[in-house]
Amino acid sequence: MKIFIFLFMIIVLTSLIILESNNLQISEKEDIKIFKNELKNWANEIYLNIQQITGQTIRMDWLP
Repeated sequence: MKIFIFLFMIIVLTSLIILESNNLQISEKEDIKIFKNELKNWANEIYLNIQQITGQTIRMDWLP
């Protein structure tokens, strides 16, 4: 349950940062499209970073 709350908080904070940094208003359709695109790009970057870290971790020599 704590993980879901933590993830929800991260998504809310990220949404607020995207809205504030791009000066978007949720009441306008065009701004909603921009917001969705920015949020999708953010999630994609997170996915790619996790994928890269995992790949590097797998390739490491873990035996002494």
